[in-house]
Amino acid sequence: MPSPQFYDRNINHKTLGKPAKQYQGTSMSILARGIVKFVGSALLALYPAVAVEAGSIGVEPLFLEVRPGQSAAIRARNSSDQVSTVELIVNERMVDENGVQTRVEADNDFILFPPQAALEPSSVQVFRLQSIIPNLTESKSYFVTVKQVPVQLEPTEGGGARLQVVFAFDSAVHVVPNGAKADPQILSVAMDTTIVEVETGEFTTIEDGGQRPVIKQEEVPAVAITLRNDGNKYFYLQNQDFEVTGSTADGSKVDFPSWTTQEVLNAVGVVLVKPGDTRNIKLPLPRGTTAQNLTASVKERQGL
Repeated sequence: MPSPQFYDRNINHKTLGKPAKQYQGTSMSILARGIVKFVGSALLALYPAVAVEAGSIGVEPLFLEVRPGQSAAIRARNSSDQVSTVELIVNERMVDENGVQTRVEADNDFILFPPQAALEPSSVQVFRLQSIIPNLTESKSYFVTVKQVPVQLEPTEGGGARLQVVFAFDSAVHVVPNGAKADPQILSVAMDTTIVEVETGEFTTIEDGGQRPVIKQEEVPAVAITLRNDGNKYFYLQNQDFEVTGSTADGSKVDFPSWTTQEVLNAVGVVLVKPGDTRNIKLPLPRGTTAQNLTASVKERQGL
């Protein structure tokens, strides 16, 4: 499996059947964002060699780290027999202390060439992007989105609706100054609880005749950690190794088990911590775990 340093759970947008509110008479456009998703417990590794596809359109890479002023490329492939027009959209990523992510338009932070292109059948279009942020002293994180442009659909005979699916692919792009480093620092740690999803051991039959495990939500003990990035480079939470210890009521030492990359991904959702940002996270513990006087440390996982 490729190095987990490139995992970005934030690109894990499911395919959505959500109206984009772009109606042309009786024709309807649907925005299916992201299209990258986890299936069961499988983890998709996002690294420069990976491409993703939705129907006949594919985009690569899904992760880029560039220096200020450095040029990079995103490739869009059209494997269909129809012309497809796509455009590039740039948004800076903002994440609050509870892991809620928002997007802020940031087209002026990059030169994009071309900003829009018509992909001929069975062709590949290379889009060049170059950051133009002056005097950058800390990393900045973006989504560069390759989005299909809806086309005008002719009304159907009898006034029936026609469905047009429009796909958007997010590439995580980080602009990082030379020598920048992340510096995660623990601010507080305490016992708490969190909600996890667990399999009940039962199965339900799905449309294709297969079976799917029944999932239920359950409250379990957890370690609540508040940490801050005191460095000038972003980091991903699942790339950090959290060590927590505590004591029992009689003073005996309690060593908590380490959390794997997958366990951290499942627990925190949005993994990005930018320079200066503070994050509150909860890491689940085995049922029945109790402790007091907790201490915690964090360091980058080995082998990244």
